[in-house]
Amino acid sequence: MVQPTVLRTLCGIAACGVNNRGNIIVGECGKDYAVYWIDGSTNKIGPVVGGSETTALAVNGDGGVVVGFDYILVDILPVSRAFRWKKDATPPIHNLNIPEDYSSNISRDLNNTGDIIVGYGTCAGGNTVALRWKETSGGLEIVKLISPLELIISLLRVRAKMVELSWALP
Repeated sequence: MVQPTVLRTLCGIAACGVNNRGNIIVGECGKDYAVYWIDGSTNKIGPVVGGSETTALAVNGDGGVVVGFDYILVDILPVSRAFRWKKDATPPIHNLNIPEDYSSNISRDLNNTGDIIVGYGTCAGGNTVALRWKETSGGLEIVKLISPLELIISLLRVRAKMVELSWALP
């Protein structure tokens, strides 16, 4: 039987993610801040300026990039915002871009090198859309990932428009 290791900290915690080597674990420390455990030591992450209740969900292979979410107040209501923490960046933590007309977003995971992040966003109408942030020379580019159903609907709309245009031709 595998025996658990107690991750030492002074607050109630949850471990939420681990790198592929198993030597770095990320999570949350109560409702205060995210945590990053490496070699038996606990390190604080966040919150982003103006944020609270930071939770780290995933860490890349070498431990240099962590993603998750925190809450900010919008019209007195807490709203989740995705963040990225980079070990050697200044400042090390910042919120990720959110698509226009979206009320919240969360970054859930990232690739081994930390340059592609995935998560989701919620638009004002309540629909949830998958998101991908990809690091480019100008920062992080955000892409809405459409579902197969949305793709079919879009193709049907294009086809209907083509039929409509063909009727209008002399």
